[in-house]
Amino acid sequence: AAAAVGILEADGAMWRFSHDKLRERILSELAPASRRALHLRIALGLQAVYPGDDVHAAAIAYHFHEADRPALAAHEYARAGRAALLRGAPFEAEGHFAKVIELHERTNASRVARVQAYSGLTQARYALGKLQGSFEALAPMFATAGWPIPDQPLKMAVDVGQQLYELSVRRIREKLGMPAPPPTAAERQILDAVLWALGIGEVFVWMAQPELFFLCLLRGLNIEEGLAVPENERHMLIGLLFMLSFTPLRRVLLD
Repeated sequence: AAAAVGILEADGAMWRFSHDKLRERILSELAPASRRALHLRIALGLQAVYPGDDVHAAAIAYHFHEADRPALAAHEYARAGRAALLRGAPFEAEGHFAKVIELHERTNASRVARVQAYSGLTQARYALGKLQGSFEALAPMFATAGWPIPDQPLKMAVDVGQQLYELSVRRIREKLGMPAPPPTAAERQILDAVLWALGIGEVFVWMAQPELFFLCLLRGLNIEEGLAVPENERHMLIGLLFMLSFTPLRRVLLD
């Protein structure tokens, strides 16, 4: 009926308004509650038609956002951000993860979700060459995970000592046949997200903060061992040995 009077026209397998002014006029006359209800209907419809399809996650997130469903929007934006990173679209991913973090401020988001959002934003900004921006996302990620970046030399020394202590205790427990209990599902998700973000730890080197790089490598090594990552896949150990090769320990390492 709308097509018969020239309001809509066919565009391949899709329908569109014959003129943007028509669409704008109709939208302007909708009551806020009606607009939200329509956006919610579209979001739920897209979820039903494209279940688990990351390609439509950003569109679903947009409609949930316009429907004033921030928690659902944040979940879909996070999914869209991860998908964008996987297909090599960091600029798009940065925008999605920034929206996730913004929406988390309005919801009672879990610690897992917040850590994962900061981790994704860190990865996206690093891929774009935004070193300072990467650090600005990495710092709150660590704080949310419970490991704030030390801002004083004494705190740095204590944190490094703590990481070395944890590494030593884990080895002693394994020698005694008393391995530490595995992390819970939520803890594993947090550790996975932190470990993913630590892949850009060399940003500290470019920012002339090698001591933070060293600390991140120790933390990463602790996480890899805690998650029982196979030894041939422990990238943090390789990074730690590489870094130490540029110190007076080079000869010991070579031997």
